[in-house]
Amino acid sequence: MQVTNDFKIKQLVNLNKVPEDVREELQVEANEQINQVIQRLKRWPLDSSPALYLNVHNTDNLNQWETHIILTLPSEIISVQGRSWEGPLYALKEAFENLLGQLNRYITEKRQSKSQERKGIDKKGKKNISSRLDQAIHDKEKNTFIFLLKPYLDGLRKIASREIRNLEIQEHIKLGAVSVEDLINETLLRAWGDYRQRPKDTHLDQWLVQILFQIIKQISSKEKKFVPLSEALKPNQIKDFSYEPNFDSDQWWWSKIEPTEGILVEDLLPGEEAPEALRYLTQDEENKRLTEALSLLSKDERQILSLFALDGYDISEIVRIVNMPIKKIKDIIENAKNKVREGLSQRY
Repeated sequence: MQVTNDFKIKQLVNLNKVPEDVREELQVEANEQINQVIQRLKRWPLDSSPALYLNVHNTDNLNQWETHIILTLPSEIISVQGRSWEGPLYALKEAFENLLGQLNRYITEKRQSKSQERKGIDKKGKKNISSRLDQAIHDKEKNTFIFLLKPYLDGLRKIASREIRNLEIQEHIKLGAVSVEDLINETLLRAWGDYRQRPKDTHLDQWLVQILFQIIKQISSKEKKFVPLSEALKPNQIKDFSYEPNFDSDQWWWSKIEPTEGILVEDLLPGEEAPEALRYLTQDEENKRLTEALSLLSKDERQILSLFALDGYDISEIVRIVNMPIKKIKDIIENAKNKVREGLSQRY
């Protein structure tokens, strides 16, 4: 197994108490096992380099061998042992088996925590703007209206990026024919035009996703020419804000949006560990395979599973977005998860 040069792990391996006739074999096995540890750690970016200490020695009972491993991580110290009456090699393998098991649990917990952060479940900054939007509509202040929707743009960008990628994979649109900027521009402009007709029982973020999905449906059969948002806005002053974006810029809001992160198994299938075939991949490689697995789902399956698993919407919210019964949405989510699992196990 080849280890790339972009990831380092500090190592201290002590085999001095191992007989010379098996020391070389033990060193080869230790190197291979350490490579597996490195491959697992590469799937989760760390703030600092980890360190591994390994010691193989006899126990007080000279016929029993013991391996002690300490792995130091930025927020965790993992300490394991392996013992065997059959020789130092068996003790070494048992210790690394224990280490990899604990390491998998550590990585899964960290990535599940990261997944929850990325879903944006805490919707700070989105409070009580409906009255301001109403006022912007009344005053015909399109600039102010668009700016007020800024807290929702990160979530929209994630969804738009996924949808475009799937349309390209399925060859509904040519590669690069439609950009994320195009989709969000069109969504914001339609929101401005249709705001008074929006469903009153649907939250703003859900309504914006509805609009985005309507646009996706239209362009999946016919490519659409989009008008840049900067051409649709006038360089007005924005009311009641200390910050005024530069409307001479093509996309004044674009720099305010966080980059879209990739998809991980823990995101798409919460509570489940990555299949064995994915554990040694980088995040980019894993993201690519999961994106391909999503593209094999039907439109409803892909959009509903993504809203639920990746974007943090609960089923009652999805009901309002896609206008389907609760039972049907639950069935779609379970069927989509099963198809993703099956696709990953068969293809990889």
